[in-house]
Amino acid sequence: MGEQSGAVFLSYASEDSEAAQRIADALKGDGIEVWLDKSELRGGDAWDQAIQRQIRDCKLFMPLISSNSDRRVEGYFRLEWRLAVDRMKMMADDAAFLVPVVVDATPDSTARVPESFRAVQWTRAPGGELPPSLVERVARLLGGASLREYLPASTRSPAPMRTRDRPKRPLLAMAAITCTALLVVIGWFAWRHWAPPSASPTVATAQKSVAVLPFVDMSEKRDQEYFSDGLSEELIDLLGKVPGLHVPARTSSFYFKGKQATLPDIAQALNVTHVLEGSVRKSGDSLRITAELVRVDGDDRIWSQTFDRKLDDIFKVQDEIAGAVVIALKASLLNTRAPTAVPTANNEAYTLYLQGKEAMKGGGLDDFQKAIDFFERCVALDPNFAAGWAALADRRADAYATFRNPSYREVTASAHADAARALALDPNLPEAHVALGLIAYLVDLNWDLARRELDRALELAPSDTVALRFLSYLSGTLGRDDEQLQYAQKAIASDPLGYWNHFAAAMAHFSAGRLGDAETELRKALSLNDRAGAVHAELARLLVVRGQPALALEEAGKETSTAWRALTLPIVLDALGRKADADAAVAQAASELGDGYASQIAMIYAARNDRDNAFKWLDRSYLQHDATPLFQMHYPLWKNLRGDPRYAVFLRKMNLSR
Repeated sequence: MGEQSGAVFLSYASEDSEAAQRIADALKGDGIEVWLDKSELRGGDAWDQAIQRQIRDCKLFMPLISSNSDRRVEGYFRLEWRLAVDRMKMMADDAAFLVPVVVDATPDSTARVPESFRAVQWTRAPGGELPPSLVERVARLLGGASLREYLPASTRSPAPMRTRDRPKRPLLAMAAITCTALLVVIGWFAWRHWAPPSASPTVATAQKSVAVLPFVDMSEKRDQEYFSDGLSEELIDLLGKVPGLHVPARTSSFYFKGKQATLPDIAQALNVTHVLEGSVRKSGDSLRITAELVRVDGDDRIWSQTFDRKLDDIFKVQDEIAGAVVIALKASLLNTRAPTAVPTANNEAYTLYLQGKEAMKGGGLDDFQKAIDFFERCVALDPNFAAGWAALADRRADAYATFRNPSYREVTASAHADAARALALDPNLPEAHVALGLIAYLVDLNWDLARRELDRALELAPSDTVALRFLSYLSGTLGRDDEQLQYAQKAIASDPLGYWNHFAAAMAHFSAGRLGDAETELRKALSLNDRAGAVHAELARLLVVRGQPALALEEAGKETSTAWRALTLPIVLDALGRKADADAAVAQAASELGDGYASQIAMIYAARNDRDNAFKWLDRSYLQHDATPLFQMHYPLWKNLRGDPRYAVFLRKMNLSR
């Protein structure tokens, strides 16, 4: 990049390139020198050095603000903005070279920009059509006019006395230039190799928290999102294993993907002080990964680096990023290192693994089967890939618990074999212990083994939200109400925006009879994902118990799962006094859903005080190895069964003694 430094540096989101070009043309037409980066291959040391030099040497920095820049908390223009802020912090006049331009209708008050950008007057140039007044203003500023006159009156401070005739003070000017250059170099070095000062224990603890935001797919066809998301998830898993480091789980970190939210908003919601963000450009087997760590309260970039690697180096890159973050956060003071990634030597196997994890985000049976297919192909290519076997076991157990697909005989054989293979390959893989714990709980109804495996998973990964959530459910099954809530609250602390964690907390409150708190948590879950299956149904049942059947009917109608809606309507219709409709609804549910949801049919009959049918369906649920009723036995909807001797017999059959 041999271009000379421009008097005006244009910084813009790639989507605003046309507007940037119009502005550049308008300024150049008035004889103003402009620099804008048209490079398609940003990132890397050469790019870093060129951008550093241009922002260091330019006379005016012109950030283009728009809905495109507002929508993204990542992108190379954000790196440029932070470099500009770094330079400003080393100048006597904080606003000495900023000329923000808004190229669309983005409101000044809500635009996502560094706070220092707000200290100067903004200009609006829709579509990049510069008003003549701005061209004139830029020319005046380059000619020596003070930008202080453009500050809002409320932010102005008295201008310091300055020597007007600077050419007559060559030594002073040279000293100032030398000092400024030295400060820039020192600042750049400090930025690259930052180490926080010693602080009180409270501050030090607060510093050891980081949210990993979804890395952006910057591949040419934007068709590698599964890969960039997968890299982000792997980094979350790696950093989450560092003792003493708070790392929100994937659900929470990915909640803001595609949403308009500032970094401070994200940090506050996730209870972190730092954010790790970046981008991935993948072409064939070549990778370019750019990552940066930001301390949010000061919008300070603590560390950043660009990695140019081959795909077979992906695990090494993950290790390098995780290790750098741990060092920057001073987690090394805990005498620990960042765990290393679990590698596979087969690139295609790793790609299938990431595609399987992407499919896991869906909630339908087709999504489960697609994920299982990806993981089966993954381990077929690399039979020594422990994480692939663990993911396969996890999906098999969850598919059985959710859809009763495939049969118990099939799932218990295959899922156990997959989990055993994962543990044989890596006995300390938390995901393998989680998978075995889920199989024990959801498939085998083996409470002791489930507890041991989930506890072991937490020893290896203390913030694993799946382990925490299922320990909450298991505690409810065993009648340990206080413990049930504690685990749910820990899951929320680790993953505050994971809606299933709030669902688990609702179940715990329901168990203790705190119906208001249970409703609050269910509504919180729906605020995070109003299309979450079964949550509207649970809220409808809760409203029935609270004596609000009309509202319950409204909630049941919002249920996105046809199965859970059908299983809830009979209870609601009974509460409304519509017995004939309820009779028809329960008959239809039993006919269509009895093979997979026997426990829920039993609950309907229990609520109707039809004990014979309720116990008949409970026995059927036992044969189906259905654990669903066990953490719901505290529901008032079961109260009609508790005085019946058959209830105690059923609990003993389930190895429970409530």
